[in-house]
Amino acid sequence: MRKHSKAQLLILISLAAAIPRIYLGATQHIDYDGYLHVFIAMQNKWEIFWQECQADFHPPLFYLLLKVVLWFGRSALIYRAISILTGVGSVFIVGKVAEKLSLWRYTPAIAALAYGFALPSIIISNEVRSYMLCVFFVLVSFYYFLDILDGRRHLKSRICFAAFAIIGIGSHYCAFFYVFACGLVAGAYGLLSFRHKFLNRVVSDLATFLPIVSVGGLMYYAHVRIHAGIANHLLDFYFQPGRGETLTGFLFRNAQYLFNSFSPVEVKTSAGFIVVLVGLVVAASLTVYVIRTPLPENARASAMMLVTFIILGSTIAGGILGWYPFGGYLRQQFILFPFTVTWGCVLLDRSANVISDGRFKTLLAAAVILLIVAVSVRQFSRFPKDSTDLYSSEMNSFRETFPSHPAAVYVDQFSLILFFIYHRDWDWQFARYSGSNPAVPTLQIYRVSKGTKQFLLVRDKTRWNADVRDPALYTDLAAVIRSQALPSITTFCIRQFPQPPDNQKNSALKNQIIESASAVKLCVNEPSLVTTLTTYIEFTDGPCSTKLQSRLPLAPVLLKP
Repeated sequence: MRKHSKAQLLILISLAAAIPRIYLGATQHIDYDGYLHVFIAMQNKWEIFWQECQADFHPPLFYLLLKVVLWFGRSALIYRAISILTGVGSVFIVGKVAEKLSLWRYTPAIAALAYGFALPSIIISNEVRSYMLCVFFVLVSFYYFLDILDGRRHLKSRICFAAFAIIGIGSHYCAFFYVFACGLVAGAYGLLSFRHKFLNRVVSDLATFLPIVSVGGLMYYAHVRIHAGIANHLLDFYFQPGRGETLTGFLFRNAQYLFNSFSPVEVKTSAGFIVVLVGLVVAASLTVYVIRTPLPENARASAMMLVTFIILGSTIAGGILGWYPFGGYLRQQFILFPFTVTWGCVLLDRSANVISDGRFKTLLAAAVILLIVAVSVRQFSRFPKDSTDLYSSEMNSFRETFPSHPAAVYVDQFSLILFFIYHRDWDWQFARYSGSNPAVPTLQIYRVSKGTKQFLLVRDKTRWNADVRDPALYTDLAAVIRSQALPSITTFCIRQFPQPPDNQKNSALKNQIIESASAVKLCVNEPSLVTTLTTYIEFTDGPCSTKLQSRLPLAPVLLKP
């Protein structure tokens, strides 16, 4: 197959792989963190934008690109455009990488098909996160890395490898594992060629990796170290001796979780996974055996396997040492997926290469392609499709309780994004800096508008999930009402981990809220909705009537300087 024909075929496969991505992108709901990223990107003041980026765990490149994408609209497909485009592009790059590793003409197309239509890559291509962006740049970088393994100058390839590796780090910090793996592999290949221009090779490799290490070190100092630590929602993916689990148990459990994240067939039992592990060891050993001959393609395939194992080993070490979740959610392990697919294709490639009958090879290629299509269709059809946004019933309850928008809405950090989901197409203008008013130093205020409708949103930056039983909350609410001369403020608070529904608890909680509000001379208006899940209450400044007040007519709100 001629070179340009191969490229055309890979382009066609990539375009075909765009179909399920675009379909899900237009119809599937976006998760909480996805909307959090949209909220960060839509900030209208650069100072606040950079504050949000600094407070987040991830590097800023994705947010900057998302900020540009928002110029084109506010739909789910627009939000996902970066991940979809880089996801489609990564299908093509996987095929191009396979070209450099393969001896069989069908392997690049099979690799692109297997990766492009695999459910994990489709899922990550639809997340409003930076993982697919990072993987795309890592794959492009790796494509050029394969050229420099012979130790020659390859100036273009070295520059491109370093540049795309740096951009990968700027997309997501898991690219550190990739750079570390490439550094070790380049060093190993340098030692193997000790007698052949060793010094020139060392100088070239140092010049190649020095910019990557410098930029990576700067980003670590400026951002990564600030967020060093274990997030609560990822505790299961870090080894913690105090929890009573052995190291072997931790590694086995999370290795099984990792395998199931990638595999189209879920392995549910420990015994079944032991069989899988044995099979993987045999497959790895067989791959090492079939790429043993001194061919350029085999040297590159060996490098690919080494990079894969070093990245895997780095994530395992990260899970043990508390640096990175091992066996975490699919997105956190996805950097391994394209390398794993390519590894399988190399094994298939060398196995097919020993077959001398051309017709049988063609039949084998057709069978593999049909298998890929069948598995992909089955997995995609079984994937849960849901277009309903998060907490839609809770937002409907809020709107039913307050048919006209309140003058001002109070949200904690968790509820902020839930509220934003249903007002994402409104215009959000930052109106007040946190700390600019001594009475409310921990609050930020946005002016939210759409057409003739507008209201203020008061964001509490110190409370992740406000405890409505805490008297200090009402002190802060009273302070913001009085300092900003607000006619009222309405709480939109949703518990992240609510207690089971209980009418008696609801009534007792509301009485406690009224008592705490009265202590700071705030009045509770009706209607309201207080449950173990939601707290929707409108407060006004006193004096209060003997009965719970009805809602006051709204007037335009002007912020006090």
